[in-house]
Amino acid sequence: MERYTKIIRRKLRELSNLAHDRELNQKLAELYKEFQRWENGEIHGLQLHDLIHEYHNREGKEIWKIYNQTDTDFIVTRAWRLGVLTDDEIPKDVK
Repeated sequence: MERYTKIIRRKLRELSNLAHDRELNQKLAELYKEFQRWENGEIHGLQLHDLIHEYHNREGKEIWKIYNQTDTDFIVTRAWRLGVLTDDEIPKDVK
């Protein structure tokens, strides 16, 4: 027996993709600020390199694990609890 209807599974995937995009964009925006600091001469290239490496090995991998190795219903619940998704974005039949 299927856990969710096809329509609800599709909506969960859409919400999961939206949350993934938002969370990734947030982390990349933080990394982009470091690129701006480097461009403005506030940090050296080696420092930026270390920050990129740290992002790749921590935040990047963590986001990848969450969104690629977790059930979509858990992802949507997590994103809602973190404020990545709002109540208005989650249809009543999915809640």
